[in-house]
Amino acid sequence: MNLKIFNMSGAGNLFNVIDNRDYALSREQMTQLVPEIVRLTKTENFLSEGVMFVNDSSKYDFEVNFYNTDGTSGMMCGNGGRCAVRFAKDLKFVDEGQVSFFMAGSNYKARFNSENIILSMPDPIKINTDFEYEFDGKIIKCGLFDVGSDHFVISDSDLGINFDEDSKFIEIARKIRYDFSAFPRGVNVNLIAIADNCLKIKTYERGIERITGACGTGSVSAAIYAHIHDNLPLPIKLIPPSGSELFVNFVRSSTGNISEVTLEGAAIFLDESEIII
Repeated sequence: MNLKIFNMSGAGNLFNVIDNRDYALSREQMTQLVPEIVRLTKTENFLSEGVMFVNDSSKYDFEVNFYNTDGTSGMMCGNGGRCAVRFAKDLKFVDEGQVSFFMAGSNYKARFNSENIILSMPDPIKINTDFEYEFDGKIIKCGLFDVGSDHFVISDSDLGINFDEDSKFIEIARKIRYDFSAFPRGVNVNLIAIADNCLKIKTYERGIERITGACGTGSVSAAIYAHIHDNLPLPIKLIPPSGSELFVNFVRSSTGNISEVTLEGAAIFLDESEIII
């Protein structure tokens, strides 16, 4: 069977997207196909950071099955969700009104803002901006979040490294990501630095095992952390490694509750191809 694959970018976060309405692949088939799709679509300029299968839905505009490149699933991907909305609009099974879709066990809504897509996120499941973590015999202060995916957030100054030291960050991030005694499911690790009233961010992603071009749920976690911990004003502009800007906004109540979280940024098609499976 020939499988048509669309390559997309959500603020530099790279994805393979498949219109599963055409194939009706089962979950087992999707899981088995993911590593092969990633391998066969790899080029000098494209290395997938997630694979999505878009499906029909009787309740929503569509449903999305998202997979990390290692075949794991069940987590939310904010930039992937925005790409899925662009995909559905450009393939003309949704219009430019408000879009509703199901992904990672939750209902998400999105709307268009010119060429950007604004994704409304559920309220965070867990927020801890005063998390203390023992690393290499020292206690470091950081943030720990669950916004549909687990995220560890720390500033370059608190970690004691320069933001641009990628090799050093990767070495440290891998140790934290695989510290199952502290994080039983593993954790995504985000390094941040405030510059010119915006937030630089890089994310070592669990299930991809490298720094990615951008990370939507990491950006949401980092923005909440920087607003509460460093008083960075809303909305917050984030600059990921890709250089493609993301914007996070939310409401913080007088009691400190976070709600009405939105993630905004670009989502574009790059190219398409067919593979034989």
